[in-house]
Amino acid sequence: MINKSGGLLFLVFLVSLFPIGLHGQQPCVVDRDLLTQHVYILASDSMQGRMTGEPGQQMAAAYIAGQYGQIGLVPVIGDTSYFQEFTVFRSKPATMRVQGVRVEVETMALSAGYEEFAGDGTLYFSYKRSALDVDKLAEENGFVLLQPRNPRHARRVVRRHYREGVRRFALVADSPLWTYHKMMAEFYEMRYRLTEEPSYHRIDKIIQGLDSVQVMIVTPGQMSQMIGFNPDFGLLEMDSRSRRAMVPVGEAIAYSKSPMVAEEIVTENVVGMIHGTRGLDEVVVVTAHYDHMGVDDKGIHAGADDNASGTAALIEIARVLQCMQDSGEVFNRSVVFVAFSAEEVGLLGSEYFVTSEPFRAMNPLMNINMDMIGRSVKYSTFQAMRLQATATNYREDHSLRESYVYLMNKGRGTRRFVRHARRIASNDHPGFTIDRSPGLMKRITYRYGSDHASFIKEGIPVMVWFTGLHPDYHTPRDTPDRIDYENMTRITDVILKTTLQIISE
Repeated sequence: MINKSGGLLFLVFLVSLFPIGLHGQQPCVVDRDLLTQHVYILASDSMQGRMTGEPGQQMAAAYIAGQYGQIGLVPVIGDTSYFQEFTVFRSKPATMRVQGVRVEVETMALSAGYEEFAGDGTLYFSYKRSALDVDKLAEENGFVLLQPRNPRHARRVVRRHYREGVRRFALVADSPLWTYHKMMAEFYEMRYRLTEEPSYHRIDKIIQGLDSVQVMIVTPGQMSQMIGFNPDFGLLEMDSRSRRAMVPVGEAIAYSKSPMVAEEIVTENVVGMIHGTRGLDEVVVVTAHYDHMGVDDKGIHAGADDNASGTAALIEIARVLQCMQDSGEVFNRSVVFVAFSAEEVGLLGSEYFVTSEPFRAMNPLMNINMDMIGRSVKYSTFQAMRLQATATNYREDHSLRESYVYLMNKGRGTRRFVRHARRIASNDHPGFTIDRSPGLMKRITYRYGSDHASFIKEGIPVMVWFTGLHPDYHTPRDTPDRIDYENMTRITDVILKTTLQIISE
């Protein structure tokens, strides 16, 4: 557990050293300079990628709380603090070793009857089930290597092999088809969770009803590390040999499950409020996550677009609305501003918030969520992911920039507010478009891929604002200098005025 008894107070002091703008001297309009300042501070090297539970994330939380205080937002948590603390439990991954190369396996499943999860064996590939030698597999603790197209296909192929007597599986999950598959949430269990009890139930559907089955899921990159070739192509090359017999891919496979001990990490959402005349009835909840990916062997994941951009917009919208109220504007509906932590590790901050007492005391009208609103070049999902993986020195062509935002909505009454947003964009920002057709894969990704999903589960209408995936997504290249601040300012202004319309009714 991270000791934070005095840590956040010290971090608040450190953050106070940043050159924060004087909100009281700013007019009641969206300020591009303030947006830029917020992004550069939140995505600075000192924040170390804002990984959940790490000092950089705590420093970012302190910065956001400091902004809330200068703005004059009302604390929601116990009427005294902007911090909503909660505990995240992180388990250690299993390990797998082939040919002496060890990788950590994040996703695994054990069915009833399997208690041992350690030993040595052999990894085999077979093109046809008829070529399997089940006795040899049992004798050598053999794993069968499969590459299903998606989680649903994995369920089918595991069952087919199970009927032939196979009990141990190593599944290679192709990244675009698994990571962005609409059933992702049903099959994946991440290392982070809100309950102490370790669980891998997210992929249980693959092995549901089967006895003594062991499944480990690895990425193509991990398998390539272990067996020495890209499985996408290597398995095809082995087809001719593997049609008649099992082909050993690697010797001395080791698999182990770490002790069922979870590490406790304390983190916090940052929550503030502007009261309307209706109190806690029909509250509008404006959200953005502020955590990111931290530091790895590739460098610091600054997370400027993901999601310093959305967090900066949240702070600026709060500032302008509070400025308007201080100037005499009357709001009928209250607005709650929440900067979520633990989004990148499973939407845990929003999941905790929507089940917490402060939220349960509210009657929420809708959620307005902002996640990645800082870019302005449109990519298809697969184009973005391909460039992300192959173009390590990728630089965006600014001539391709457009003035737009994607907007998705779900729930009763949201269509009317989408029409308001489009009218505001047309009147105040000629040439700026609200794109309602981001493509199927983006719809799938953003239906399940950000904090609004927690509100959808609770039956709360949502409006989701984003500018789409890009080749710098989840890489150290997502830096403040690559943000289109002009487009981001327009987006923030449209979201602000749409929110104003909603809370003024």
